[in-house]
Amino acid sequence: MESIYPKNQEHLSFTGQIQKNILALGVLLSLAAAFLVWVAPLNWLIGLFLGVAATAGLLLLLRHPVMGIPLVLMFAPLAAYEARAGIPFVGFLPISLGQIAFIGLIALWVLTRLIKREVCFPQAKSFTWLLLFAGLMIVTTLPALSTADGAKEVIKWIQLGLMMLICLDLTRYAAKDWQLLNHGIWLPVSFLVIGGLSQSIIGISQFVNPNGPESFQILGRFSRAFGTFEQPNPFGGYIAWHFVFFTGLILPSLTNRLMHFIQPKQKLQDENLHWLPTAGFIVIILLFGVALVASWSRGAWLAAVAGLATITLFLPKDRKTGILLILTAILGIVILWQSGLLPNSITSRLASSTQIEFIPVRDQEVSPANFAVLERQAFWQAAFSMFESNIWTGVGFGNYDAAYPDHFVGTWERSLGHAHNYYINLLAETGIVGLLAYLIFWAVIVCQLLFILPNLD
Repeated sequence: MESIYPKNQEHLSFTGQIQKNILALGVLLSLAAAFLVWVAPLNWLIGLFLGVAATAGLLLLLRHPVMGIPLVLMFAPLAAYEARAGIPFVGFLPISLGQIAFIGLIALWVLTRLIKREVCFPQAKSFTWLLLFAGLMIVTTLPALSTADGAKEVIKWIQLGLMMLICLDLTRYAAKDWQLLNHGIWLPVSFLVIGGLSQSIIGISQFVNPNGPESFQILGRFSRAFGTFEQPNPFGGYIAWHFVFFTGLILPSLTNRLMHFIQPKQKLQDENLHWLPTAGFIVIILLFGVALVASWSRGAWLAAVAGLATITLFLPKDRKTGILLILTAILGIVILWQSGLLPNSITSRLASSTQIEFIPVRDQEVSPANFAVLERQAFWQAAFSMFESNIWTGVGFGNYDAAYPDHFVGTWERSLGHAHNYYINLLAETGIVGLLAYLIFWAVIVCQLLFILPNLD
């Protein structure tokens, strides 16, 4: 009986190397997590995270510039917490620690370019489409109420484009200098683990020891996890990415080990793939999974499911096998759902995500039971009112909050700065032109993946 996954010796060797180097880290962090979640205040957890990350990061950056990428991903989630906690450096610098780390990464990238004496840029078709999208967004901000708000949003997309180029470029150098598929890659992967686990530990602590706003309370005695994002949904999205990424990283070697267990005569494709480091990685993934559930974010849950489905489709050599596995998983979930074996709290939460209906907010009496639903409906209806005012280019990119006072519904006079749905938000701010440009940008990325992934077998 052969494994359904491609026999890629380089990938399995790469995964085995990561596992060996990360085992001690995973075990120690897991034990520390179990202790800190119950006894340490939130500020201690964040302070410990900052201290370890800053010290190790400065040392590693001098040796390996590619390490700047996971460091930016570690510090970026702290912006909302910094603003709320009033950390001193925020007072005299109009940027967060994550922005400072990103500026440092850009400087490091430019320095690497100068040392290598190269001026060419890596090719990325999606980057071209991203620039076109950003250009269209600039056009929509010209007649907007707040050009400054529009500029902030455009800058975010330009930063995204720069991050794409930097990732392509620095990982290319790392592949040359470290022999990426054999050793060295465990360094950035380890920091990705630290960043994700730090947020997971903080989130699980918030879940079991409720200390968030009353609106975050769930199931009678728990609180939705929000990490340092100050909101559960972005926290859930951040954790969902880590959960899917590390599941995809370990799944090929785990499958190979299981096939060897079923048929011992089948030779392991990598003798270094032992059960112990694999188990350590599984523990880390389980922590991500627990934090993902604790976020109570339906969008993050669905994103994680979509990510796992994509992995299941593309990991097998034969796409038909991937489709069969997905259909089998769907059938299994349906059976469990219909038999009532899944927790009712989770199934009810997921079922509510499909209940999309228009509610006349003006005619409804607000109560604690319907507050969240009516608030979201009010934001959506205000967004559609903005869209109706200019169906082609909207009220201006990043101008939802500025235009809200002229479009709010009923007594919902206060905006949270967005429509609580990015597609509706984009439709309100940039109209049909902006939404189509955004969809085309993602269609280009999906098409690239569909052409690239099959060639990796």
